[in-house]
Amino acid sequence: MHIQKCHLKRGTCLSRIVTDDGGFTAVYGEGGGCVLDATGNAAGIWIPLHGGLQIQSAGLTRQLRVGDGLVTEHEPRTKAIGHANARWVALLGGRRAWTRLLH
Repeated sequence: MHIQKCHLKRGTCLSRIVTDDGGFTAVYGEGGGCVLDATGNAAGIWIPLHGGLQIQSAGLTRQLRVGDGLVTEHEPRTKAIGHANARWVALLGGRRAWTRLLH
């Protein structure tokens, strides 16, 4: 199983296509205005470490704070937006990656 790592800094945007190749994408975001736009039918785990994080996907808009966590289902597009001095991590993968990990 392979893991691609990405680091988003304040005010940067990353568009990431998550393929169903059995691997994961790990993202660390820090600072306000950092935006992750994940496409490709990915499911994910989202964990804010400091400050706030907004998650948007089909039919879902959720504000997360420290102490919260969120698991998103396989969606064609999910967007994460860090607020002010936020720090957060996410682990994204396609069906094959999650099936392999959870079995």
